[in-house]
Amino acid sequence: MLELNKNHVSCPDLYNHVHYFNLINEATMEFAVGGGASVIFVGNCKYAIEEIEQNRQSNILFTHEMSLSDFEFESTNYAKQINPKELNIKKIRFFEEKGAFFFIDFRDMYNHPKDEDELPCIKFDSRIIFESDPLFLFEDQFQYSMYGRNNYPPSIHKRLPDNYYYMECTGQYKLKQLNDLGINWIKY
Repeated sequence: MLELNKNHVSCPDLYNHVHYFNLINEATMEFAVGGGASVIFVGNCKYAIEEIEQNRQSNILFTHEMSLSDFEFESTNYAKQINPKELNIKKIRFFEEKGAFFFIDFRDMYNHPKDEDELPCIKFDSRIIFESDPLFLFEDQFQYSMYGRNNYPPSIHKRLPDNYYYMECTGQYKLKQLNDLGINWIKY
């Protein structure tokens, strides 16, 4: 289940990417969204989580609904573009999935080895899968990032998954180790 005081991050493997939330207490969530050297918005809101059904599949623990309301945004170059009054209460269903989720670690993209077999990989043991991204608050929010200002194709920000991982990975490997074991890694 979602844990207090842990960053839950989308795309944990990407360089220069900020897309996370943290439940700082039983009722308040802080969040930040940005990418391409731009912080688009930072803020907090009220949240409530309700269990709506129990799922008996072995890797799915529960199905819940998260309600978000009372948004407040901190001052950034782009936050003035967001009017919190335009945001109604948002309800999103989610569940936690246990497993082994591997990524090539692109967070330190400037120090990657030339030999592909030596690429660093990271592992996560669970993820939160949302019906829709809880931080995708405005359809046009990414126009303010470097991606949007440089006219990158819309797919670069529409590819963000609705999956969140705890920021701390649970293992580090080399790509050759994963390939030798026949383990697939997650590609967007």
